[in-house]
Parts: sequence; C-alpha cells; structure tokens
Amino acid sequence: MVKDCDMNTFCFVIQKYINKTSNIYLYEPDECLSINHYKFLENIYKNERVEDEAYILWSVRHSFYTYITKYQKHSLETKYEYLDRMLNNLFYSPEHKTRFLEYFSKMQRTYAALSRFAFLYKYSRAKTQIVSDLYMNPIDKTDRHVIVVLQNNNKYLFSKSDLIKIMNNSLTNTYQLFSEPVAIKNPHTNVPFNKSTLYNIYFFIREHSIRIPPIIQAYFLSNFHLANFRDMNQSLIRQYNIKQLPETEPTKRRLADIRKMLDQLGKKKRITIDSSFPNQKLFEIMRPYLHLYYSIVYSTDLTTRYNSETRLRIKLNQFYNYNPQFGRKVITVSRQSGLTEKSHVTHNMDHVPFYKRENIKLYGSTHLEAVEDEYNNEDFYDDEDEDDGEEAEAQFI
Repeated sequence: MVKDCDMNTFCFVIQKYINKTSNIYLYEPDECLSINHYKFLENIYKNERVEDEAYILWSVRHSFYTYITKYQKHSLETKYEYLDRMLNNLFYSPEHKTRFLEYFSKMQRTYAALSRFAFLYKYSRAKTQIVSDLYMNPIDKTDRHVIVVLQNNNKYLFSKSDLIKIMNNSLTNTYQLFSEPVAIKNPHTNVPFNKSTLYNIYFFIREHSIRIPPIIQAYFLSNFHLANFRDMNQSLIRQYNIKQLPETEPTKRRLADIRKMLDQLGKKKRITIDSSFPNQKLFEIMRPYLHLYYSIVYSTDLTTRYNSETRLRIKLNQFYNYNPQFGRKVITVSRQSGLTEKSHVTHNMDHVPFYKRENIKLYGSTHLEAVEDEYNNEDFYDDEDEDDGEEAEAQFI
C-alpha cells in the first residue's frame, strides 16, 4: 500500500524511469523508517547489468537510487536540496550533471502532470462553500473578475477587489507603523493560502488589472517570502500606512493634529479655527494637508519628508492667502418686526481647492524637463520668511 504522500509519488516516478522492470521500493503506512535500504540496493544491482550500459548512464541512475534510499522522509525541500547537491558536486563531470538534469526534468514533468490530474480530480468533486463577496453581495464564478480558490477540498469564490484588500491588509500590518506583515488567509476559514494559491491569485489579478498594486507586486518579487518582503520594502509599507492614517486615526487625534499643523505655519500667517467649527467638515477640507503632515512626521525617507514639507508650506500659504478668515465664527443679526433681533451663527468655510488642474501651458514640455512650476510660486517665500530668519525654518513636528 502506497503512502498517501506527494513526494512518495515522485519516488515512484523515479523508479518508472530508471528501473522499468518493477517498483521494488514500496512504502507502507508508518513503516518508512523500517525499510531495508541494503536489500533494496541488492535487488537493484541483481536486476541490472552495468556492463551492458554506458558508465555515465549507470552513474546517473545510481544517483537517483541514492536519493530514494538516503532520505527516509521525502519532501519538496529534500528533492531540491538533493538536486542542488548534485549540480554542485565537485566529483561529478559536466556530462554527468547534464544527464542527471535531463532525467530530473523528465521526471519533474511527469510528476507535474500527475499533480495536475490530482488537482483537477479534487476540483471536480469539491463543493462550493461561499458564493458571495465580503460585503455579502452574490458573485458568480463565470464573472471575469471572480476567481475560484480550492482549499481543503472546498471551493471559495472571491472577487478581485476583495482579494486585493485581503492581501494589502495582511502585508501592511503594522504595530505603531513598524512593519509586521502576516500570512494571507482565507477570511472564511482563517487558514493561510498556500504558495501555489498565492501565485494563482497574483496572476489572476495581473491578468484582469491595468496596474498591479505596488504592495502585491513587491510581495511577488520577493517570492512570497514574508521576511524578505518586510526587510526590502520597509519604506513602501510605511508610506502605504501613512496614506491610510487620515482615515484610521481616532477623530480626536486627527483634529488635534490638524490644529497643531496649522499652528506651526507661522506667527504672521496663522489660521485660527473656532472651537465650534464642524469637526467633520474641517476634516474633509484638511484631509490632503493632513496626509502631507503625516508624511513629514512619520516617513523614514528623507526625500519624501523634504518634498512633503515643501509642498505643505506652499499649500498652506495659498490656503491662507485665499481666505485669511477661514474657520472664524460668523454671527449674522437680523432685525425682526418691532425691537426683536434674531442672530444666525455660521462659519467661514470658503477655501482654495487643494488639487488643481495641470498647468496647460507646461503640458507640452513636461516630458522634456522636470519643471516645478508650483515651487516658483511667490506664496512659497512670504514676508515672514524674510523677517524671522531662523524661525522661518521651523519644522512640522
């Protein structure tokens, strides 16, 4: 009885290629350690006549016999470990290594075909457990933006957008902005996806997307190795989380940061926000400014911090110059019939848009040179910078 193990199947494939008379090395359940390897080799040599074969071919076949008998527990790691040892063995000639690799490639091709057949068999018999996305909307497997994932002999349907969110959330997991990526799991079972499933998901996303999300692309380039991904993409992961901070920070923290940011603009150009100003409206207006502020405070990339601070100063100066009275309380008193007066309280919310259309005059030349038209704006160097000297260089911290 053959042990239910994929790598044992690979051992049988080896024997079909190098010992076509019979499969004499059989695995019994829980008896792998008790097999008499000497008896196996004795049987091999009795049934083979070395003098009838070229020595190099016999030597290659013997190398595969050694693999079967050397490792008591065969696995994917031991298979490729042995391949690496053979190809880097100083005592084997280049011809020996070439013939060994030819045999290994044929065996691997056969093994892959058998594995694919087994997968299709399991896939055809598996039952679909989930037919809705993470928002409980029904989805269909025939939709080009839906993938079917087979896990533990069950099928799960996922939309492309859900998979992107699941992967981004796992890979950008942090503790106080320090990267701690975790395994990408099936949210319905909390079981991690295996590596082959991750490859299938990645190529599915790439096939149906104009642009691969940078975090997912970086994880793919690290061969889905969490530690390598974390170490090689610290700045990318942190910048991603900084971009999410304006949405994820508690309301009180966001409002306090907005006021702190505005207070550091300068003494002469101070934007004062009345305490009764609607908090949600203030956040909506200041969201893009707050993102720049967080990039200055939390980013580890010096260029990003410098560019963010420069741009934030420009934008806040433009904001102030457009409406210095922004955020003030406005009380309108209307006289009714007789001596009755009625007051109406509002707030000054007029502000310059943060995002502007691209300068049409420069559009035809932006591909020829890096023109920073915004940096030449006269609002960047104001009177306070000239008068206050060192104080004008105050950092946004």
